[in-house]
Amino acid sequence: MLKYFIALLLVFISLPATAQDYEEELKEAARLGHLLYEFDSSAWAATDALRKKKKAWKLYTETATPKGWVTTLTDAGKLRTAFVAELNGKLVSVFDVETKGRKAKKKITFPEGRRLTDDEKFQIRAKSAFSTKDIEPCEEFLPMNSAVIPSPNGQGHYLYVMSATKKPNLAVVGRHFRFRLSKDGRTISNKTSFTNGCLGLPTRAPNGGKSVGLISSHLKTPYPQEHHVFLSLAHDMPFFVMTSSSGQVWKVEGTSIAPVDLETLGK
Repeated sequence: MLKYFIALLLVFISLPATAQDYEEELKEAARLGHLLYEFDSSAWAATDALRKKKKAWKLYTETATPKGWVTTLTDAGKLRTAFVAELNGKLVSVFDVETKGRKAKKKITFPEGRRLTDDEKFQIRAKSAFSTKDIEPCEEFLPMNSAVIPSPNGQGHYLYVMSATKKPNLAVVGRHFRFRLSKDGRTISNKTSFTNGCLGLPTRAPNGGKSVGLISSHLKTPYPQEHHVFLSLAHDMPFFVMTSSSGQVWKVEGTSIAPVDLETLGK
């Protein structure tokens, strides 16, 4: 009887993880990954708009001293990216862009500068608090991008520092980092590293066609995290994630995260 009990126990232990096992973690990954994608898309669309607006570009890069960009939610629930610069001794926004998805909808230049909101000031402090000394960046994926995202349950904010590339058709899987921000945005803590190494995956097949999906192993957690959701959304394709600690393959497609039944895969 003991022999059969041990055998049954071993089978139970070896069963792969299910979505129910990590329900809250998957919800958080989906929410944060979607927010990260939305904020990042807004910043890219806004940057393109700024470069096309010659007077605004000159104001930001030559007349003023550029200090970076911040993306916030407006009172109307829209995303706005502000390009912050030091002008006449003050930190102000010199160019605002409201976006929808990857498209710039409303663009305003402020020759005298616009006063920053409290949220924008918070983000500038948070980004200034970060130093590359806090991480080990990938030399091939510099410079890194950053974004400040509201954390779950209204418990403050996260600072994301993401590896990036200018190479077309390359999805950068690592390294990406997340930090917890203090209430005043002056201190960062609780560093989360999503990968151990530097990894870029081609989004085009060798024959030039679009890949059917991305695939990589994941060692940090037994379930996918928000950077997988972000990459699936950013490259508009599914991401198959093999989590070694749970013995499970997951399919991340946009904000949908589900375990894969390997027996039926490909049928």
